[in-house]
Amino acid sequence: MKFYKLVSYIFHPILAPIIGTIIFFIILPRHTGRTIETTIIAAVFIATYALPLVILSILKQSKVIASYQLTQTHERKYPLFFYISMLYLMATLIKNNHTTLDLALFFYGSTISLFLAIILIYKNTKASLHMIGISGMLTFIIIFSYLYKINNLFIISGLFIISGLIASSRLHLKAHTKKEVYLGISIGIIGQVLIYILYNI
Repeated sequence: MKFYKLVSYIFHPILAPIIGTIIFFIILPRHTGRTIETTIIAAVFIATYALPLVILSILKQSKVIASYQLTQTHERKYPLFFYISMLYLMATLIKNNHTTLDLALFFYGSTISLFLAIILIYKNTKASLHMIGISGMLTFIIIFSYLYKINNLFIISGLFIISGLIASSRLHLKAHTKKEVYLGISIGIIGQVLIYILYNI
């Protein structure tokens, strides 16, 4: 049980943007410059990790949420709206740079996925945010690798294994049902695929 809890904490969905950003710069076939990379990674860290943690802390102290895990469906609305705004802000800031346009699309795709998750909340349905995060990241890397004809099989295989571990951990911890896990996977994929379709129309 401790192993599954560790997996859930290490691969918490709040870390998906920063991990995805680091992987992006690792596999990017174009040179961006260390200063630009460091600046963007730092900005993503602040906007999608540090600030959301502060907001979650405030919400918890205000008793708007019971725990940082957001186990109750209704608790997810305000944190998700804030997180979407941060992702959208980051995407807008970097979209005009040709080198980081694909990264901006990753963030836009993530906003679509989380917006779909919010829609489900109003239908009293919970999707696994863990699976939205990892499946969105995996889909982004697959699409990016296909578009630029880059062999990232090692990274993709690793993310597939991690996806399986995360799904297993959520089920073993009874944090989600199979339906909620499958919903999370589907939503994560849909967001990334949809944004690339819309961008290339």
